[in-house]
Amino acid sequence: MRISRDKSHPAFNSRCRGSRVLLDGVEQTGVLTADEERGYIVRYCRDAAGRFFLNEDRTEVVREQVSGAVRVDLPARFWA
Repeated sequence: MRISRDKSHPAFNSRCRGSRVLLDGVEQTGVLTADEERGYIVRYCRDAAGRFFLNEDRTEVVREQVSGAVRVDLPARFWA
């Protein structure tokens, strides 16, 4: 399954809000896109204190793609 909170992504679905995304068994935060079949997530970058990294122009949060075993747990309302 592939889901995304990014409105410009083809897998965007507003009902995926509240989903749990695990990467190698660890719950992730700030996830924009998760793809179980391809084994990657796209998430916002954070520092050790949990603050978002901004780009050089300070106009948007930096994103990173991380690979591993991905599992998506959808909220019950997704199926309603």
